[in-house]
Amino acid sequence: GRNSAGWNALIGDAYYKLGQIKPAVDHLQEAIRLDPYNEDYYLEFGTLLTQYHADDASLALFQSAAKVLTDSVKIKSALAVAYMVEKKYVKAEEIFQNITTTSPDYLPAYQLLGEAYQASRQWEKLRTGGQKIVARNPHEAVGWYYQSQADYELAMRVGGEFSIAESEVRKTLALRPQDGATYYLLGKILSAENRGKEAVVALKQAASLDDDPTILYTLALAFRKLGAASKSAVALKDFNEAVERKKASYQK
Repeated sequence: GRNSAGWNALIGDAYYKLGQIKPAVDHLQEAIRLDPYNEDYYLEFGTLLTQYHADDASLALFQSAAKVLTDSVKIKSALAVAYMVEKKYVKAEEIFQNITTTSPDYLPAYQLLGEAYQASRQWEKLRTGGQKIVARNPHEAVGWYYQSQADYELAMRVGGEFSIAESEVRKTLALRPQDGATYYLLGKILSAENRGKEAVVALKQAASLDDDPTILYTLALAFRKLGAASKSAVALKDFNEAVERKKASYQK
């Protein structure tokens, strides 16, 4: 009925979708107060806070939720993600490790743990995490992607071979053929192998699928490496414009 937890959650969600944040926050907070054991209310509220970059509030919300819903893997995962946003990677890693131990079939925890390793640049751990995902499901593209990224970064560090990383990234593409990040990694691997023309093709494909400005910067470098100065200049211009668009979207 009116003023129940469910009613407040529904109204809060409606206000959120209308972009009316103050009443959305009020109603979602009231829903949690009335029914503190409903994980969906915390997750909905957390989505709102994250969208509006209220990162401290999001962390506090999920710290509180984790004390109430001690067995919820979704709440634990959300808390770990909130720690990652705050660059507290060790805390995030501890939570994800705990989830993979207590709920070994919960695949999102392995994926998010990999993201924590990516952010903290722990490439050996990322490779092991990727191997664990593939061991559970060889058709899970992200497992191959993590292994490829780790092997690429480790080869860059020591000047080693890139063939294993290339093989793994191509397995990733076979499983998710329309993924910009995977084409971006392929482009970087091909560039490292001095296969410039192939690298440009992969990077162009990445840029068409993903709006990450870094791809355009890497494309500019790849063109420069090939001696294509004018094409490099165009890609650099595109990069600068993409950065400005990103800034503008964050300021909205």
